[in-house]
Amino acid sequence: MKPASLSLLLCAALLATPARADDWDDCRSTNPDKQMAGCTAVIEKRERPAPDLALAHRMRGSGYARRDMLDRALGDFDRAVELVPASAAPLIDRAAVLRRLGQLDRALADAERAVELDPKNVGGFMQRGQLRTQRREWDKALADFEQAVTLRPDNPNAYVARGSALLQNGNLDRAIADLDRAIAMNASNPDAFAFRGDAYRKKGDLARTIADFSRAIELNPKGAGFLVARGDAYLARDAFDQAIADFDRALALAPDNRRAQELKRKALAAKSAVAAAGVPSTAPAAPAPGVSVPSVEPPSSAKATPLNAALARSLALLKQRKLDEALAEANRAVALDPASVAALQLRATLRHINKQHAEAIADLDQAIGLAPRNAQSFVSRGWIFTMLA
Repeated sequence: MKPASLSLLLCAALLATPARADDWDDCRSTNPDKQMAGCTAVIEKRERPAPDLALAHRMRGSGYARRDMLDRALGDFDRAVELVPASAAPLIDRAAVLRRLGQLDRALADAERAVELDPKNVGGFMQRGQLRTQRREWDKALADFEQAVTLRPDNPNAYVARGSALLQNGNLDRAIADLDRAIAMNASNPDAFAFRGDAYRKKGDLARTIADFSRAIELNPKGAGFLVARGDAYLARDAFDQAIADFDRALALAPDNRRAQELKRKALAAKSAVAAAGVPSTAPAAPAPGVSVPSVEPPSSAKATPLNAALARSLALLKQRKLDEALAEANRAVALDPASVAALQLRATLRHINKQHAEAIADLDQAIGLAPRNAQSFVSRGWIFTMLA
């Protein structure tokens, strides 16, 4: 045989060679780039049995999903379902993508079918539970996550999911217990810390709330929701600068986050109100953009009257952050002299700090009626209206 003829035969043989064994190995590797290339080669050759081709589509679809290429991922999962219609796994994969696409009814149908096909597959219950959570069917979601924990008591994600459902149902202690266990099993899941932080927030434990959300932020610095939640806890502790910093970071990541916008306005308002009332701050007070800062008229020291004594006590308590006692003294001052503009302005400021905005406005309305030339009452009332808007 001539050398030229032999070369042609060798080329033909190479072209007819099935997908390399290396392609199949790459498709099942943990290296994302190798996985995508290997699975694509296997899919294009179409020479492996249906279960293998279905797995190749699932692996490539998962790669697309990680890259947020959801339409391509859905195409691969559709094909995987066609190749192995009696398998639960591709249905679970497709349900996850449909859920992200907002097609909840189709996703739920896939999850239901997956549970029917393989009632021992934890993924089916996890997906159906997540879908029921999005549909706010808390009891049904909890039942699914209970089953997931029963099937896989070694799966930390199952405890995170059940903890989140228990949190929604108001069972805070059980939720914390589940999340504690999940974190003990896997301390790198930011959601576990975030859900536990939510539970502590509902219990009023601000220190633990901040600690948990701080850990969640360390694990996922781009989680705008984590920053908003920690900022809210800082705001509840009157740590205004830390709260505002968190809201600013959240808004840099998600400029349209309305909760971050609203809480930032409240933080700026509270910081300004406290500073205007003379409460020490760790940083100079900054007024909310475009509005004046509400303040109170200090009591005159010329006469030691019961009214001035009550006002002085109220201001002293306010500086000590004893807001309930300060408000009680302000109430006493108003009772001593219902026509005292200073007492009404001071009580309005305290009510505003306590987020009793309607009552604060009522006090300022009364102050304006008594002294229509007192600009401070108008400024304070307008400032509160601006903040509420």
